[in-house]
Amino acid sequence: MTFWILIMALTCLNLNLMQWVQGLQRAPKQWFFAQLSRYIIGLIISFVLIYVMLIDISVTGLLNTFGFIVAINLIVSGFFQAPLKKKSSKNKVEKLKQVKLPTPKIQTGIGAAIFLALIVLNVLYPLTVTQELAQLGEIEVTDEQIDSVTEDSVRSVPYTYARYKSEIVFGNIENYSFYELGETSIQKINDELFWVSPIEYSSVWRWIRADYAPGYVMVSAENPNAEAQLVDDYEMTYVPSAFLGENLDRHVRSEYGDIILMGYSFEPDDEGNPYYAYSYAYYEHYRTGPKADGVILIDAVTGEMEQYALGEQPDFIDNAIDYRIALDYAYWFGTYSNGLFNSIFAKEGVHQPTSDEE
Repeated sequence: MTFWILIMALTCLNLNLMQWVQGLQRAPKQWFFAQLSRYIIGLIISFVLIYVMLIDISVTGLLNTFGFIVAINLIVSGFFQAPLKKKSSKNKVEKLKQVKLPTPKIQTGIGAAIFLALIVLNVLYPLTVTQELAQLGEIEVTDEQIDSVTEDSVRSVPYTYARYKSEIVFGNIENYSFYELGETSIQKINDELFWVSPIEYSSVWRWIRADYAPGYVMVSAENPNAEAQLVDDYEMTYVPSAFLGENLDRHVRSEYGDIILMGYSFEPDDEGNPYYAYSYAYYEHYRTGPKADGVILIDAVTGEMEQYALGEQPDFIDNAIDYRIALDYAYWFGTYSNGLFNSIFAKEGVHQPTSDEE
């Protein structure tokens, strides 16, 4: 990660070789300090994008972020390029004039072309691959009647009630003001459905004061009369609300820099050990249409990670595909199966997911 921060900061330097030749000929010290200042600005921008925002270090990931920086750099540098001035000798000036490198107009044009190309790739290009997007989820249509559900493993406890019961139990932990309940999700543990909520830090100051997040809360999703359970036998260090190297996203990105991370879910195994499953994908059409590819399993206590291809993950993982990708697949299939223009005008055969709640 540090290597890429240092490298991508170079995109803020003056990218016109003619100006480098002229600057070093006229005033080398001033030129050097000017470029050093620009590199420092580049380091700040690169640090924010790579370390804070955690962009993927892939070809398209770097192009889609630093490409805009290069384009703006070329445009601005072209506008402010100083004319060639006579300084010490006519021979030196003549030599500079003979160097065949981009003029200010050409440089500005190149920057504008790059900027426009990136806009097209991000805004217009996705509209040309809607038919391909509709097929990404490999969704099948059937007229067969759905089998009636059995009484086994039926979710009868709603999210709001499970959250209410979890909050009550959560209030009993020691120093509860240090923490808050994380996102509640449905999980199948030992063939029974549970609503599970990891305990998270409430702020950066609480993270500094506390040594770990004390486990999670689970509520039966099948039995409305069951009591909520506080599972506080685990010292969870690598969680989404932590900071620096203990932050879940940054911890995963430090090991898997070029992977397209889509989203995570909290996934205790059948023995109750806390894990996070981080879904990842690859793009089939530039930065459009993520294709689910696998999952990275992270031990919330030790931070140990293991990568699994889709379909090869452990059985206890319930959300190997991030739910946002699944919803996108359903939306694209229902909207674009008969084409983009049909989805706007005729809308023949267009349908949408029933709900994206819970």
